[in-house]
Amino acid sequence: MITRPPIRVLDSKTNGWHDIAVRVQGGGDVIAYDAKLTFNGKSYPISPASRRAERLPKGAPGKVVISEDAKETPLY
Repeated sequence: MITRPPIRVLDSKTNGWHDIAVRVQGGGDVIAYDAKLTFNGKSYPISPASRRAERLPKGAPGKVVISEDAKETPLY
């Protein structure tokens, strides 16, 4: 996947649900950037490469829910 931490819940909302910011790096993108994923009433985009995702300007307010230094934990 091209999504990396940090993952943030943004202050902004779309269709009543908070927007989500994810770091995009890899898949041919040399410079990392944050993408905003918005809720369309049924789901969020499955990938920040989706046409529904947009590049997020730096400094958009939100809360980090998965930090850059988060450790991987197996689910089972």
